[in-house]
Amino acid sequence: MTNDFHVCRALMMAKKQGYKKVQGVPASSNPVLFLNYLVREFFACAQTLLYYRKR
Repeated sequence: MTNDFHVCRALMMAKKQGYKKVQGVPASSNPVLFLNYLVREFFACAQTLLYYRKR
């Protein structure tokens, strides 16, 4: 369970850690701040992809 904007990265990280059957359960976020969350999450996803590429 994680915030709705974070589910994609959480699933990606779980799969990279070797978990086979993962499912995301999104919790709602503040709609006023949602665009801000998405922008931050974009950069977090890019950083995560680079991290796992180096490993």
